[in-house]
Amino acid sequence: MVHAAISGSTNCLLHIPAIAHEFGFEITGDTFDRLHRGAHYLLDIRPAGKWPAEVFYYAGGVPAIMEEIKEHLHLDVMTVTGKTLGENLEELKKNGFYEKCQKWLEEFNKRYNVHLTREDIIRPYDKAIGTDGSIAILKGNLAPEGAVIKHTACPKEMFKAVLRARPFDSEEECLDAVLKHKVQKGDAVFIRYEGPKGSGMPEMFYTSEAISSDKELGRSIALITDGRFSGASTGPVIGHCSQKQWMEVRSPWLKREI
Repeated sequence: MVHAAISGSTNCLLHIPAIAHEFGFEITGDTFDRLHRGAHYLLDIRPAGKWPAEVFYYAGGVPAIMEEIKEHLHLDVMTVTGKTLGENLEELKKNGFYEKCQKWLEEFNKRYNVHLTREDIIRPYDKAIGTDGSIAILKGNLAPEGAVIKHTACPKEMFKAVLRARPFDSEEECLDAVLKHKVQKGDAVFIRYEGPKGSGMPEMFYTSEAISSDKELGRSIALITDGRFSGASTGPVIGHCSQKQWMEVRSPWLKREI
């Protein structure tokens, strides 16, 4: 739920299921999709929002997000501090954490001659930026087992589009075509063989950045891949395109079927 509130990275669909696996239970893409539907998206920082990530901490950081979505959290869960989540949040209120954050926010405002308030950065729950989370799991003939998009960072005009397929067999090949302007407005760029069975699922950061930094391409083409993206990805980019396969997550002995 915190992931939905902050418009977290699509990489969470690798990391959180891997952690869950160590504890003996399963979290899938469908779990993320279910939890994000109806979830309030509150954090207005880049790449999906306006402000630099630095100011998130000055607004109170993750604890401030948790305060806003308290009713959706298990406050009695034990944490690494030896106290429950609810106890940790109460302790932060008492020890002056939020007052320190407010001081740092004021220093930031003075340094850059802006007038940001906490609510500009972390919206109140009832004034959310959006109410459908921040990611969605997509399924279809290209990804019968699912794919992921951060829809909060995708231009609304690209939610429905008819595009020309432009397949590439590696990120390097695709990046070269983008930089040499061989990719045109209205193309759907496919990078294949970069998934867990191909090159090991590296980030497609350079290609997605090259596309999104081009004002015309960033709002008119799509990038679709079996690879993954960084937390800074933006635009109509769809990753983790999956057929039924075995994926090794970080360790050779930890495998998940997706």
